[in-house]
Amino acid sequence: MRMLIVNPIAGCGYALKVMEQVQSVLTARNLPFRVMRTEYPGYAAKLAREAVKMGCEAVYVIGGDGTFSEAARGLAGSGIPIGLIPAGTGNDFVKTLGTPKEPMASLDFILSHEPRPCDAIDLNGQIFLNVAGAGFDVTVLENVADLGGKIRGLLPYLVGLIRAIWKHQPLKLTYTVNGETRTKDALLCIAANGKWIGGGIPICPDAVPNDGEIDFMVVGQQPRWKVPYYLVRMMMKQLLNFPFTEHVLCDKVTVSSPGMHVEVDGEIIACEAVKKSKKLLCSQVKVQGRTLQIVSGIKHYYTPEQMVGKKVVVITNLKPTKLAGVLSEGMLLCAEDFDGNLALLTAEKDMPAGAMIS
Repeated sequence: MRMLIVNPIAGCGYALKVMEQVQSVLTARNLPFRVMRTEYPGYAAKLAREAVKMGCEAVYVIGGDGTFSEAARGLAGSGIPIGLIPAGTGNDFVKTLGTPKEPMASLDFILSHEPRPCDAIDLNGQIFLNVAGAGFDVTVLENVADLGGKIRGLLPYLVGLIRAIWKHQPLKLTYTVNGETRTKDALLCIAANGKWIGGGIPICPDAVPNDGEIDFMVVGQQPRWKVPYYLVRMMMKQLLNFPFTEHVLCDKVTVSSPGMHVEVDGEIIACEAVKKSKKLLCSQVKVQGRTLQIVSGIKHYYTPEQMVGKKVVVITNLKPTKLAGVLSEGMLLCAEDFDGNLALLTAEKDMPAGAMIS
């Protein structure tokens, strides 16, 4: 049996239309399958782990690069093949893999070809498949999120890119690669397994997804008035030719920058914010009958049993796009006060600020 993991909000709901077409094809070919829908960020990994327990012969993801990476995390080490049927906003990793971009063509490709090996990169214990970056590309994604996800393909990223020229602030970057530590003001920093980001921007044309190495790249900061010129050249696959671009192959790299936000396969996380937090908790809590995941921390750990009876106060309720990807639907950020109560920041749409949770 095959498991179909569907992100119902991918591509502004386009994934649901693709799901119906995929179901029809699999049914016509007498291939048994089970459809599972994601409910919140990280849910695809949970479903993939269930697929392993069920003994599924394959997992097909209907969604974008982020959902695909999540599912891959759940399957890591299982030997179960995974296929991507692109239905997201950017759909970049299929370009690197050579899988057709059209969903039904990609399904036919998956069904008619043997699985191929693919590298995965470990970022602080979380694997990803395509690209992780900091700096200019994060600013672009934040601007894309402000568009509300109403447009698919390259166009929203081009709009976000133009806006980012005026909003971007340089990274004060410290990085260690191949045993050498450097500090630099950077326009962007990339760790790549794939070639493309942003619906078709060739960020690392030389990347090979199964060579066992990370393509690490740092682009030095440039005056704003020069950025449009270099962006045009980047679209022509010339980024690696810039004199201020450093590109190395490695198997490990360490990067830090104050307040750094990182995009991981199109999803934004705040790495430095988490590292600097002194009392973030890692657990789950039930809110209005739902079990929600608390973002992991480093100083203390509460099991769900230990959280029973603790008073929890919602500090604020903000839109997911304004929280730099750390808080999205289904996720809570939790810090402990001096009295042992838990203060929450949440992006839950149906949870009012000031709500009391026991």
